[in-house]
Amino acid sequence: MKGDIIQVLNEFIPEDNPKKWAKLSSTINSRRLELMLLKGILIELRQLNKRLDSNSSRHKATTYERME
Repeated sequence: MKGDIIQVLNEFIPEDNPKKWAKLSSTINSRRLELMLLKGILIELRQLNKRLDSNSSRHKATTYERME
């Protein structure tokens, strides 16, 4: 996915134009946008999970060292 997801979303969000909203909901662009958002969310969740796992591992090691 290219660029920040917020910037990508801004290209798809028609400000105060109901006709564009109707068109977006009935086109393949809507499905494409939904998939791009899902992909972006999943990528961010994976990154958060990796960070949490690495922090948890460090915390466990530190706790174990204190117990010795």
